[in-house]
Amino acid sequence: GVICLNSQFDEVFSAKKVEEYGREYTGQVVTTHLEMDATTFEIFRFYLCMDGEIFWECDVAYDEPEPMASVILRTAFERPTDHPVTLTVKIDPGTDHERSREVTVPANSEFGYILGSDVSYVTFNDPDCTILANWDNISDFAWYVITDPSDEVVQKYSEAYYDLMLETDPDEYYRQYMAGLVQANQREALLSNHKSAHSAVQFADGTSMDLYLEDGLYYGWYGEYAALVDGQGQWYDVKPDAEEPELLVNFYAMSDEERDAMLAGLTTDSFLDDEATMKEVPVSVEDNGDGTMTLITMLDAEDYDHEGHPEEYQDLPMESVYIIDTSNGEILQATYSLVRGDERIPDSTTIYDYDGPRPERLQQILALREKLTADDSGATWTMTVIYDAGTEAEQRYSITLPEALDAGIVFRDGYEEISAGWSEASPEYTVYAGPAAAKPE
Repeated sequence: GVICLNSQFDEVFSAKKVEEYGREYTGQVVTTHLEMDATTFEIFRFYLCMDGEIFWECDVAYDEPEPMASVILRTAFERPTDHPVTLTVKIDPGTDHERSREVTVPANSEFGYILGSDVSYVTFNDPDCTILANWDNISDFAWYVITDPSDEVVQKYSEAYYDLMLETDPDEYYRQYMAGLVQANQREALLSNHKSAHSAVQFADGTSMDLYLEDGLYYGWYGEYAALVDGQGQWYDVKPDAEEPELLVNFYAMSDEERDAMLAGLTTDSFLDDEATMKEVPVSVEDNGDGTMTLITMLDAEDYDHEGHPEEYQDLPMESVYIIDTSNGEILQATYSLVRGDERIPDSTTIYDYDGPRPERLQQILALREKLTADDSGATWTMTVIYDAGTEAEQRYSITLPEALDAGIVFRDGYEEISAGWSEASPEYTVYAGPAAAKPE
């Protein structure tokens, strides 16, 4: 039930490995050995040998099988042979530094060729770089290794890799395809390419939802609810339908570390529902010829949130139609529909844009906040929250605000308001907080 994969390092990498472990390199042959489960291809042991002696070893654990091992090794060991084969490794063929090496591989064995950790390279089965290097243990064959590959060669390698995966392990292919889509539309990835990102969702019932992101700024609104989260805290647009915004600031009555942890949990890291998207199964992909492609996927009924859908729609799968920028994987438009036979029942459509102007409402809110918080000469009031009053654990947190600015309170976990009072003299609003269970009946 165990498969052993044995590889031999070239001279350069062998010397590096020997010297890493404080030994003198005098031409020793360094080999690497992987032991894996013959059914799942999970690697559970990895060790290095020098002239047959183990000099480094570790155990390996995975939550799931390693994708490349699962694909390549399963293919290789479906075709056992009882005779040795000859492998010719040709490095940079057709160049001034072309070199080759020939190895005789024993029966029922595999061979890996490693150039070194500081050398980038890709390997193919053909000199035209169109077929991913695969293990052919039926007859003698060759590998073509291209070092420092160009973008064009890397693209060929990627296409060949996914072609092989689609053929041998379609479930893994689709999983990695959707994982790439999710990764490309994460907040960090989007803001590494753009100054801002904006998604506008229009639901079939007429309601809408928007999300706007900048580095260090999150602004989202849904119907009558809108919130801004940035380095100055969490602010609410109390009357988003009014001509002039009215702000409420959330006072986080806690340490800065506790506040930052809570604020981090309020903002999204993705424009997608990552968990549901990873369960979507691609149905078709079409190049639109204009730098975009159309991806259609299907999601089973049990894998998405049915909130807001009528009872008769609860068992219907969801179809997603994505328009994607082929250069970076960013979504430009997403249309979601429930599927009942040949019928498509509209659910929502989302339009994405990047590097556009800040939404007008956000600009109004930022201007009002600057006006309210910059005037130190105006009237103010103070809010103070006292935890565990009269005990050794008592702690106080206060915030002073312009008179025109209202505030809400966010208590630390496990606490709530016990009592409160207003003092006109200060003016100050004092709130006493205690463990939730301590509140009087």
